Amino acid sequence: MRVPPAAPASPPPPPRPLRVLVITLEFAASTFSGNGVYARSQARALARAGHRVLVVSGRPDDLDDAAAESAASDPTADDDDASRPIVRTVPVPAATWGRLDASCGHAAFASAAAASREITRAIASHAPEVVLGVDWSSYPAWAALRDALPSSISQQPVPPFVYSNFRVFSRTDDARGTHRALEAAAVAGAAAVVALCEDDADFVAARLAPRGAAVAPFVVLPPLREDVRAMATEMASEEEEETHGDEALPRRRYVTCVVRLSPEKEPERFVDLVRELRARGTFDDDGRNGDDACVTTASSLTPVLCASTSGAYADDIRARFVEASGGKGKVVADFVDARGLRDVFSRTTLNVHPCARDAYGMTVVEAAAFGAPSIVQGGGGVGCTGLVGFEDAFVRADWTAAAAAEGGGGGVAGVADVARRALADADALRAIAARARTAALAWDEAANASAVADVLRQVVDAHGANETVRRWTLPSEEEQCALAPIWANPALSILVNDHWVTIRRAESTDTPTDIGTDTVLPLGTYVVLTAYNPMGKRTDDAVNAERHARLRARLASSSSPAPAPRAVFQSRSVDPTGGADAWHEPGVAVLLPTDPSEAAAVRLRAMRLARGCGQAGAYEVVVGGDEKNVDVAAAVVACFPGLETLTCENVRMRVSDVMKATIEEIAP
Repeated sequence: MRVPPAAPASPPPPPRPLRVLVITLEFAASTFSGNGVYARSQARALARAGHRVLVVSGRPDDLDDAAAESAASDPTADDDDASRPIVRTVPVPAATWGRLDASCGHAAFASAAAASREITRAIASHAPEVVLGVDWSSYPAWAALRDALPSSISQQPVPPFVYSNFRVFSRTDDARGTHRALEAAAVAGAAAVVALCEDDADFVAARLAPRGAAVAPFVVLPPLREDVRAMATEMASEEEEETHGDEALPRRRYVTCVVRLSPEKEPERFVDLVRELRARGTFDDDGRNGDDACVTTASSLTPVLCASTSGAYADDIRARFVEASGGKGKVVADFVDARGLRDVFSRTTLNVHPCARDAYGMTVVEAAAFGAPSIVQGGGGVGCTGLVGFEDAFVRADWTAAAAAEGGGGGVAGVADVARRALADADALRAIAARARTAALAWDEAANASAVADVLRQVVDAHGANETVRRWTLPSEEEQCALAPIWANPALSILVNDHWVTIRRAESTDTPTDIGTDTVLPLGTYVVLTAYNPMGKRTDDAVNAERHARLRARLASSSSPAPAPRAVFQSRSVDPTGGADAWHEPGVAVLLPTDPSEAAAVRLRAMRLARGCGQAGAYEVVVGGDEKNVDVAAAVVACFPGLETLTCENVRMRVSDVMKATIEEIAP
């Protein structure tokens, strides 16, 4: 009898929409920083994705409610209220407007919000499932609102607070520790933390977690603004029609810098670079890139500084730029909106991002969207370089004084060398620009909102189960003392050529094992980590297996930032006495590259993955010697502060046995 074919599986239902309360000091009225722009973008995209979004925002007290809320409205939204966020504002002193640091109007924002019956009633009616707070200033406001809510909602479970950290102020502006205290309070009060880049997430985990707790922030990169993306997409189509993509770069004559003129953006480096390039003839009228290489066309390049920032520091940078360019530079003094970005970047052959560290570097992405490649600090310190597809879509440089002192092509002189080489190779620069544009246009507001909503859903689900998300309790000092000898006596198996090669702590009487060239561990340094049993606490097998699958998928992902590991092997920790049959815990062994800088980058990424899995520590294993007699040493590296008791170094290991793996053990 013929069996009819099975009906195709129905697609899973779309995730249900969430009711989200967004608290942000800057949103309504006239935004004055990228934080406000991003907050608007995120709230708008969440609403368009079907989520119900209520925004509570500050406004300067010399502006009324209607004007402020109108300024924050989405002119492209449908008339249906569900497609746009609902915005409610409270007044803060106008004298504090324009600041997001500790001198902003955060206290007035919190007290005014809690005192407003309109605000508390709006929140009660909205019945949020989760609160998304922008920057540290949102937490005092939520704490005050939470206590002021009417009984109709106070009798319900208090929604979890998610701290979205657009900028970590305590990294740069914290001589007296004020910002650290404020940001640490927000981390302590949050069910989860979201950072803009991996560097910020590292800082939060290392410096801002509550005592006795481990916190691993989510990282969600900000999107390209919709108005910029629309203009950039239109411009890309126009260029394709006019030139088929082959001649777009030569008509670009600007070497541009578009950053806020403030010390943390280090615009003085661009000024110094312009001076250095001018000395080498890059801006000469004959179009020579110095005396040894032509630039992209026969006409000269023009340095351009976008400099709308006010204040004495900005005035000094503008004056120094004019002097450094010999009067050939162009200063754009007006605020650059989306159309202004198009005007500048459509004429830019090379954009320069001058700071060694930046939470994101949105102007790099905006430049890319308009087809302008950028010189950016390598090493991951600028968040946007972690954007999918961006790993080979910028010109790497090293601005740091350390690189200059080491003679490794760093510092301003080294960056000038990099710039000249890039300008001299139009084909390579055009290829970089094309990759950068593709990556920039791919990560839009909808993609960002989907990632944010995924975080919020995890938090809501965990909150309902009385669980936490990416937050763990550290083992006590007593527990660590008990665990330390176990960590220092590992038995690790690594799957090589279908064989489990097991290494154990060596005794003085041990002799090396001849394991044969077919199954020898490749020489080098490994980071061995697992997703199982966070903080050593026994977890459900199915949950462990799911976490392990996600860990392996992230390591195998082609979208992961370069450089790549030399190899990734299956591994497992096994019972030191009874072996794998008695007990084992699956993991992965990441073989680091041989280049020291690449090895450091891959090691950092592996440790970040271990931290995201809630691991107390990871093993670092160094395999030396030769194919017959390997020399193995292991160390335990803590993933979070407060776990130093678990660490150890230079534990001598030996290869104890080699066993053929079963077919079931050899994962595809």
